[in-house]
Amino acid sequence: MTDLPDHTQRFETFQRLSSLPVAQLNQVIFTLNPPSGNVASQLTPPAQRVAELLEWVESELGCGLASLEQVLDGFIPRSPEPPKGWFLANPYGMPPNFAGRKAELQTLSNWLQNDTQHPLFVLRALGGLNSQRASHTTSYLYTPGL
Repeated sequence: MTDLPDHTQRFETFQRLSSLPVAQLNQVIFTLNPPSGNVASQLTPPAQRVAELLEWVESELGCGLASLEQVLDGFIPRSPEPPKGWFLANPYGMPPNFAGRKAELQTLSNWLQNDTQHPLFVLRALGGLNSQRASHTTSYLYTPGL
């Protein structure tokens, strides 16, 4: 099957694949099961493996870009489109299994769903502790229409 994607879609797919940790890239390649020799071994730099995978996917013998996107969505779900007029500074793709911060997520979800007295919630943490990811995950999970 041959797909003729526009350059933007191809670039975004390359970026999504390149952002995967090596173990997940290996899982995507395993899932798609390209014939031996189409994608280099795990010792090859990931960017080259991504390029070779895309080359096979788009070839006549490949599975097609739509199939790759479907598999990839299982690893990195696409961020929902924000409502018109909204600006999301960090539109993360939502992880399928957000690890850690369960207490914070529970506190945020309780506030969003039950607290009518406090219209503002401040979440403070040192940089690199995933507080922004926790707040974005909560808003994604508990805000209708987002």
